[in-house]
Amino acid sequence: MRTLPLVLLLSLPAVAAAQSADREGTWEAGIKLMDMSGEFIQGERGASLDVEGELAWGFFGQYNLNEHLAFAGEFSWSDPDYLARFPLDPNPGQGLPPNTVITVDAELDVWFTNFKVVYNFMDRALTPYVEVGYGWTSVDSNIQDGPADTGCWWDPWWGYMCASFYDTYSNTVTSVLYGVGIRWDMSDTSVLKLWYGERDTDLDRSENLKQDAYGIDFAWKF
Repeated sequence: MRTLPLVLLLSLPAVAAAQSADREGTWEAGIKLMDMSGEFIQGERGASLDVEGELAWGFFGQYNLNEHLAFAGEFSWSDPDYLARFPLDPNPGQGLPPNTVITVDAELDVWFTNFKVVYNFMDRALTPYVEVGYGWTSVDSNIQDGPADTGCWWDPWWGYMCASFYDTYSNTVTSVLYGVGIRWDMSDTSVLKLWYGERDTDLDRSENLKQDAYGIDFAWKF
């Protein structure tokens, strides 16, 4: 009798693979959690950026055109730590020693916006799938860009107050996505996905940033 739960658990994939998916004409909305790999980027004139791996989370929506083909959009966010090195040009007027390198240890704010085409290989509840996408990656360095602006105002509770505001170095670049995964339509209303993908980000002044990602998605189907 003790072996019965184990037998039932091992038989779940086979049962799911035999069930019809019933995806055609349905919508999905869900949440995603992914682990992004750390990467080292070599820039111009010896500059470099070492980004640590970090978890990212987000939301997505998908329309299933039929049992195989689907179109999806997603938004996700991550805040990895990074170490940047900036060699300074020699300038006798600055009084700096030669080969001076500025090191910045900070945290990035990264937002991903993607649109994808998904192909499910089988019209069953359990199916492998592939996907390809295109999108934008917005990065905020959290490093101050220029002098701060100070504003003051009267607060009804705290009286006369002042605060400083400043812009930071930021940029938005394009990305191409590739991925493979396993999809399980657990019921008529719930979906679970396990996947692996690669994000290829086009950087203007260095080699492209290629990141591996592993993730899990959960969606409500309606």
